[in-house]
Amino acid sequence: MAIRAAAQKIKEKKEEKPWWLEKVEAHFMEDNKNYPSPGRFRPSGISECARECLYCYLGVAEYPDHELSTMRYFARGRANQEIWEGIFREIGLRMRTPCSVCYKAGKYVCTHEYPQPWSMTDPNVRGTPDIILVDDTNTEWLVEWKSTWKTRLTREYHLQWQLYSRLTGIRQGWVVTQDPSTWATPPIAMTPNDEFVDKMLDWMRFIEKCVREEVMIAKDDRCGPNKLWKESCDIYEFCHSDKGSNPWR
Repeated sequence: MAIRAAAQKIKEKKEEKPWWLEKVEAHFMEDNKNYPSPGRFRPSGISECARECLYCYLGVAEYPDHELSTMRYFARGRANQEIWEGIFREIGLRMRTPCSVCYKAGKYVCTHEYPQPWSMTDPNVRGTPDIILVDDTNTEWLVEWKSTWKTRLTREYHLQWQLYSRLTGIRQGWVVTQDPSTWATPPIAMTPNDEFVDKMLDWMRFIEKCVREEVMIAKDDRCGPNKLWKESCDIYEFCHSDKGSNPWR
């Protein structure tokens, strides 16, 4: 009984945070910025909602700050990827991370050995893939890492890999769904779906046309006041405000 009482007393005791933990949390929150990317699309930031993509292209969307738990999750995902990169180096795999190529005059031009973001101009898409592995035949493989407990390939991850494949010209690779708790890494083999990417790029050109002509895109049918997207949309209130109805004002 004495042991149980002592355990209950410890459980009920309100412990203060260590001084170093407060510093760690402050460090996480320093990166708590949802930076807009005006004038371009990012493969990792494409939404299914054309209206949200238009806001991001204009750089006017007012995203809320992430919670501390979300920032910890992001940090854990980056750390897991860095661990795997270290393992790849230890076993002698060649890789490029991050890489970058600029699309100019109809061809890809590498800006330096391990450059920064790839881009295309029609539509204006720019981004940096996670890892490019190089095998013994000098063939490049595009690898995108996702820190998630989901083992299925969601539409978002599929789209991101496909866009990076088009930007880089690399036509083989994987999406790795990295479970941060078990390190289970079932890689999902990927090949380009050119028809899908062509339609996606046309969709982006349509959004750019709306931006140039200051034509507002209608709200998605799934985003009514009692619909599914209201709960998951970070900019629902902005979208339904006066500013959201005419972001050029």
